[in-house]
Amino acid sequence: MSKLYRLTTQVVCLALLLVLGAAVLPVNAKIPIVMWLSSQPVGVNDWAKQFQDEFNAQNPDIDLTVEVYPSVSTQREKLLIAIAGGVAPDIFYESSNTMGQWMLNQVATPLDKYLDAMPDKRDLMPDVLRGVQYQGKIWALPFSVWPVNDLYNLDLFSQQGIALPRDWNEMITAARRLTKVDPNSGAVIVNGYRRATSDLANFIDLQLAMEQLGATVIDVDATKSSINSMEGRQALNYMYELGLAGMPNGRGGSDTTAILNGTVAVQHMFLTYTMANMVSEIQASGRNFRVARYVGPEAGKDLVHHNAGTLFMVSNTKYPDAAWRVMQAWIERDNLKNYLMAHGSTLSVRISQATDNDLRSRPYAEEMMFSLVPPITSYGPTNPFFTAFRLPAGAFITQALKGQISIESALEQAQSLIDTIIAEEVANLQSK
Repeated sequence: MSKLYRLTTQVVCLALLLVLGAAVLPVNAKIPIVMWLSSQPVGVNDWAKQFQDEFNAQNPDIDLTVEVYPSVSTQREKLLIAIAGGVAPDIFYESSNTMGQWMLNQVATPLDKYLDAMPDKRDLMPDVLRGVQYQGKIWALPFSVWPVNDLYNLDLFSQQGIALPRDWNEMITAARRLTKVDPNSGAVIVNGYRRATSDLANFIDLQLAMEQLGATVIDVDATKSSINSMEGRQALNYMYELGLAGMPNGRGGSDTTAILNGTVAVQHMFLTYTMANMVSEIQASGRNFRVARYVGPEAGKDLVHHNAGTLFMVSNTKYPDAAWRVMQAWIERDNLKNYLMAHGSTLSVRISQATDNDLRSRPYAEEMMFSLVPPITSYGPTNPFFTAFRLPAGAFITQALKGQISIESALEQAQSLIDTIIAEEVANLQSK
């Protein structure tokens, strides 16, 4: 045997050992997969345990552990700590509208090769998938989805003989006519229109209005904002005029008690699945409500927000294929249906399950399904830097809506701030 042959054999053997030894388990050992699930109703806890046990029984080579936590916001910081300590989960739950942060810091891994191999990928709502797409890749697997709508008190409209609005002008007119103010105290008795007034809500609302005008605060992969534009001014002016008409004292918010008491005609950006948790209260109030898509600047430009529950694969998992098997099982039709029934108030990302009688029979499910048809948009810009600039930029929008600064100044300052923040974020990423 030549020295060259022996040397070549040794090199090949060493290479095989290095490859196989990277993540090899002992013979007959199971592949450990950990999922962190959070922000779920109590009813999901038992279902998650059942899913874990059934998956393990059907997949004897995998040992799945589903850990359930109350809040996803708390788990986000813990995830980064767990990654640094080498004890991160393989799968993590996240809301679709904040998924971009995990793509930027390379915590998530693209799922395209797995999704492209799914025989029923076309059954997943395309608009929802686009909500977790960055740089041409999909970074999370959506499974549950819910619309964010306008909630109408039909009784108030009927009493005043006012038809439901079809465009922005009709919405302002209806809000003005439905608003009632005590002539002596000046207190608002009925808000013709009401919306949350936080910096975040105002920023998301501006994005929505700009989209209805065919524009955006910022494109998904852009590093420069386009908020300071003709469409931005038109959108913010609409928000300002509507606030004057429906909230003359400037007090907004989303007050469940006020809604049930019949003192709000239109509640803007209402989390529709909340209605499923208010069934007994709504029935006790005797009032008639309807959820509807947001009217646009003209008829036919209506739109609806959506948010979605997603699972993403943590990029440093040692067993990506096994992790995907768990995620694929999670979204399997029967499993997903059982999850949704346990949750009680969200919709399936699967188009085919819109006709499922059991899912449709849940309280207000049909109303949600009726509103969640294309076109739908994400709950805020899908730009991955969204979580970094949404609050500071939103502060300028809030000031404009309160009349503290001009609309032009608010948009100019917001754009400058967004561009500065993104430039800083990009520099930080490049320095790592």
